[in-house]
Amino acid sequence: MGAARQLYVKRSDLVTLDEARENKKIHMQNGESFTVFKGELIATNQDGYQMVIPQSQKDKYVPVELEELSPYEALMAKGYAEMGNINREISEAFNHVENEAETATTDLITGAYND
Repeated sequence: MGAARQLYVKRSDLVTLDEARENKKIHMQNGESFTVFKGELIATNQDGYQMVIPQSQKDKYVPVELEELSPYEALMAKGYAEMGNINREISEAFNHVENEAETATTDLITGAYND
């Protein structure tokens, strides 16, 4: 038997899970858009990137309880959560503008503005 192995976690693997309240598009880290349907889970990492998690996979995500952390760790976790929310807001604003740009481009190409 050797020494215990050290475990590591990448920051990008920490996510918040939110259930979609309506059908909407999210923009993935690789630049693709994906439709999320009402009831599906949207996982958002600390950098604001989103992905869809099937409800059947929810049990593979272990919630982190802030009560188990030291006061310093709880403060840090709260700060990361707040920063994640800010990143998500920025990401959602960017995605909205990108969708508007796609619509405007489509209208220009199809001649919708030439009427």
